[in-house]
Amino acid sequence: FFFVLNQHNTMGKEKTSTMGKEKTKVNRKVNKSKIKVSVPKVPQQEEGNQLFREGKIVPAIKKYTEALKTAADSPLLYSNRSACYLQQKQWKQAFEDARKACELDPSLVKGWYRQAVALRRMSHFREARAAIRKAVKVSARKGVPADVEEEKQLIEKTIKDGCTIKPLGWVSTAQKAKAKKLRQMSRKRAREEAEAEDEGDAMDEDAPAAKKRKKEPGVQYMTMEQLKATLKPGEKLI
Repeated sequence: FFFVLNQHNTMGKEKTSTMGKEKTKVNRKVNKSKIKVSVPKVPQQEEGNQLFREGKIVPAIKKYTEALKTAADSPLLYSNRSACYLQQKQWKQAFEDARKACELDPSLVKGWYRQAVALRRMSHFREARAAIRKAVKVSARKGVPADVEEEKQLIEKTIKDGCTIKPLGWVSTAQKAKAKKLRQMSRKRAREEAEAEDEGDAMDEDAPAAKKRKKEPGVQYMTMEQLKATLKPGEKLI
């Protein structure tokens, strides 16, 4: 009986030890997921921030782009450049940068918020609603920022009012017609330029002959009949 009891106690200790190891592994996994990779700031980032505050959006975009060559894994750089693109009404570029920022840091509230704004501007309301809800969820602990809440209400109201929900990649009939017209104008312009070049080449070829036929200034030109009419009696043409 003593042996069995000891064996039972030993098994209990082994089981507790194993459970302890499992807990340690789980805790390590949880702690690892909470670790954030800090990317050091580069000089161009600070310069870009200052330019953005001054309202110099295009130079700010250039600075952030330069900074990304050095710190390609910086979610803040992508998020900041996305804000610049929003100011320039370049919705697609703004969305792409904001999405990249959230891929690098899923807890970046501004990244989700800027995705939502860009998607709403492109009339992709379903995706915009999903992005803004993600921004609300991520910022729930610290409190939802006012601009995030305002954007959420705007998107929800737009959908509630019956605005057509357009899937990502959707192109309107008017946009297709405009693109077709631009292509036609481009082809027409190309034909006109080609014809103008051909005419120019023909004129260049005829230029030497025209130059030979060019009359000298101050000289009076006459036909043979006119010249004979001016002869005095007894004069002959040589």
